[in-house]
Parts: sequence; structure tokens; C-alpha cells
Amino acid sequence: MEHKFEHSIKYWSGGFVATMLKNKDISPALFLEAKKDFKKGLKILKDYGQDDFVPKKTRILLDKLFLTVSALLSEDMRRSGDFKIVLEKYIQQKGNERIWVYPFSIWCMNSEVSFINIKEQTHSIILTSGTLHPLKSFEGELNTRFKYSLQADHVINLDRQLWAGCISKIDNQSLQSIYANRDNQDYQDSIGETLVKLCEIIPNGILCFFPSYTFMKKMHDRWSSTGLSKSIHKLKHVIVEPKGSSYQFNTEIERYKVYAKKKRGAILMGVYRGKISEGLDFGDELARGVIIIGIPFPSTYNIKVKLKKEYNEEKSREKSYILNGNDWYNLQAYRAVNQAIGRCIRNKDDYGAVILLDERYSNEKTQQNLSSWISNSIENFNDLDDSLGHLNDFFVDFLNTSISGYY
Repeated sequence: MEHKFEHSIKYWSGGFVATMLKNKDISPALFLEAKKDFKKGLKILKDYGQDDFVPKKTRILLDKLFLTVSALLSEDMRRSGDFKIVLEKYIQQKGNERIWVYPFSIWCMNSEVSFINIKEQTHSIILTSGTLHPLKSFEGELNTRFKYSLQADHVINLDRQLWAGCISKIDNQSLQSIYANRDNQDYQDSIGETLVKLCEIIPNGILCFFPSYTFMKKMHDRWSSTGLSKSIHKLKHVIVEPKGSSYQFNTEIERYKVYAKKKRGAILMGVYRGKISEGLDFGDELARGVIIIGIPFPSTYNIKVKLKKEYNEEKSREKSYILNGNDWYNLQAYRAVNQAIGRCIRNKDDYGAVILLDERYSNEKTQQNLSSWISNSIENFNDLDDSLGHLNDFFVDFLNTSISGYY
């Protein structure tokens, strides 16, 4: 049980709930029968033309509930220890009102629970992604040894089409996005000044990633008060990833794409694990540069992160192939970074720069957490001024081919 002002959380292990259900004579077989009756009832309603009697959202919710509880009760409840049941209570702003909400969640802590059915019912499985690195972690999470694995080379000529650099300082101010620096105005100003100088060099579109919306807003507020925001605006159209509706998000992305293809270009600012960092294609002029600010470690105040970390720590003592809590936690940060970096260079003719604005990326051990195509290409610069000439030369080499897209 955790309790804070206006936010209370209570959680139970899946094993506790399974035992409680067993004591009430609610067996997996009985639950399966209830699931069949529900499906049968929906069919009868459909046959009589009343399938709207149960709202679509309710049907989706019940389908998810049956699926999740079926997994919890599977294998004679032996999987129940892989689940957490969570009840929260907190105040949410709805228009001009503040109302209490009570989310109820069933969370699976073990990916193997979902994967095992696929594994048992198929002959061969191919996992493919640009961010599977490191593969051993997937083998642990899925409890599956992959006999064959391949980490292929990038399709581009990395020496010519990629510039990758870690910038550790600007005017002796260390660029470390650690918690102690979040309110450090010298650090905030240094990041803003760095963006100005990078915008002067990088053509077309730039993607810039922050660890969180709160951190991004804090930076914007500071830059607005110092005039740095105006300096950035003079060089690039500035688009900020909205937190609102899909319509608002899509509108802003389309604006960015239009501006990024023009001579002045644009900078799109967003967060790791946000919509712009995963799944969207920012090829060619849409991402001539990707700026990485900080290392986005998940919030330890997030109850889901806390429970997963504790689960892995406990299970790693029982099964050596499972990552311990700290290793799992660190991996989530670097997976998010790799996703963000992957927005740059999307085809064999593409080119761009990846700029790591955090001194910690100069550490060889930290670089090993990044995808090999980027980690093997990083050049470390002690100071921003040391890097700017190299970065400018990189883009000058492509000036003749890129200028045809300017209007």
C-alpha cells in the first residue's frame, strides 16, 4: 500500500488473488465456462439484431479482462505469480472539475506468459527490429534461446553518411541531464545555446528529444525568459510535440514536415517514448539531425516501473537468465534512446547527424548500450566548439545534393 496526498495505490500479487479465487471455488474451468457463456450471449444478441445492447467499449473491456485473467489462471494457476493487481485512487482534472478516479489494473510482469502460446503453436519464429539490442535480454524475458541471431550492418556508408558525436561541455559547463541539474539555470542555458549553434549548421529538419514533458517545459520556460527561444525561432520553425488528441498531433507533424523541407527548416521537440520517437518515418530532409538530451531512465515513482523492477530482482535470484532489477531498469533507458536515434537515416541514400548532449555518453560502457551502428561511429568532443567545425564539414560535403530540396 502506498499513500500520498490525492493519490493512493494498493496492489496484490497474482498469487494472492489466485488463492482467494480458489478459496471461493472459482476455478480456471469455471472461469472458462463463464467466458464461453459471455461469447454465447453476444452471439444470441447479434442473431436478434441487438448486438448494440452491450456497448462496444464494454465488449472490448470484457474481452481484455477474460484474456488477462485466463492467462493469470493458466497452467493450474502456476502463472499467477507473474501478475500484479493494482487499484489506484487519485484526483483528475476534467474541464473545470476535479474528480476522483479509481483505475483498476491487472499487469503481467513476465513477457513469457504471452509468448509461450506462440512458441508452442508455431514451427519457426523470426524476431526482427532495429532495437533488439542487446538480444540476450529478450532471451531472458521470453525464456527462449534463439539458435540463430544476426546483427546486420547498416545499409549506408557510415563513414560518409553519418556524423555521430558526443558533446560533453559548453564553456566548462558539464552537459549532464541528471536530476540535480534539472533546475540548474547554467545547465539550461548551456543546452539552449548549444541548440542555437546546432541549428545554424544542420539543414532542414531536426528532431530533439528530452527525457520528459516536465523537463522540456522547464527548458522552454527558461529559454523564453532569456531570449534563447527567439534565437532558435530565428533559425528554425519550432514545433513541440503536443500531448493532446491524435488530430492535434497529426496536424503539428504535418506542419513540421512542410517546414522541414524548406530552406529555413524546422526543429521538432519531443520526448523519449513519445509518439515521434517510435514508429514514425522521418527520412531525408525530415531528420538531418537528431539531438539526444540526457538518458531517459524511467521514473522510479511510477508504480508499474517499481513493481517490475522488484519482480525482476526477485525472479533473477531464482532464474539466472532473467535480468536483475537494476539491469532491467537501465535497459529501458537505452532502448528508448535507440528508438529515438533510429528516427535518423531511413534509407540507403539518406544522411544525417546524431548529437549526444550528455557527458555520460562519452563513457565506453555507456556507448555499448547503444546499437552497434551508432556506438562504433561516435566521436567524443570535450567541448561544443571542438565539434562544430567537424559537423559543418560533414554537411558541406552534401550541400550540392541537399540544396535541390530548398525552396
